[in-house]
Amino acid sequence: MSFCEPIIRGTSEEIFNTLNTYMNRKGLDWVKCVKLCTDGARAMCGKNSSVVTRMLEVSPNASWTHCNIHREVLVSKNLPDNLKMVLNTSVKIVNFILHTEVRWLSRGKVLTRLVELRKEVVLFLKEKTDLTKSLHNEDFILKLTYLADIFSKLNELNLYLQGTKGTDIFAVHEKIRGFMKKLTL
Repeated sequence: MSFCEPIIRGTSEEIFNTLNTYMNRKGLDWVKCVKLCTDGARAMCGKNSSVVTRMLEVSPNASWTHCNIHREVLVSKNLPDNLKMVLNTSVKIVNFILHTEVRWLSRGKVLTRLVELRKEVVLFLKEKTDLTKSLHNEDFILKLTYLADIFSKLNELNLYLQGTKGTDIFAVHEKIRGFMKKLTL
C-alpha cells in the first residue's frame, strides 16, 4: 500500500486513524496486511499505544520491521562512546554553520564534506565557537574519517535497498551479507 495523506500532529492515534480511513475507503481488509515497515519514532513503534500496536490489534498475524532507510539511527545508538562523541561534535559543528538539524539520511554525505572542508570550516568558525578545537585534533579527525566512510557505505546500501530496478530478494540478501562481511574487515 502506498499513499500520501497530510498528518498534522503526528500522534499514533492520528496516524493510525488516517491509515484506517484509507483502508476503509479503498475496501482493504486489515487482516490481509502482513507487514509494516516504519522508522523508530515512538508514535510508530512505542510499546503501548503506537501505530504498530494498533495495527497488530486489527491484523494479529502481521509483523513489523525497522525501515532500511533509517539504519543510520540504529547504528549511531550502538556506537562506542568515543565515536559517538565525534559524531555528536561533528553534528554540532555543522548545525552551528547551517542553523539546522542534520538529517540522518544525509549524515554520511555531511560527515564526508566536513572531512573534506575541515580547514575551511576552521577558518569560517574562527573565534565564533570552541567546537573547532576538535578539528585540530588528529585522533578526532581519524575517527571522523572512519565515521564518514561507514555512514557513506550505509548510504550506498540504503540507496540500493530503496529500489534498484530488477533487484530480487536474493540480490538484496547478498548485498546485505556482503556489507556485513565488509564491516568485519
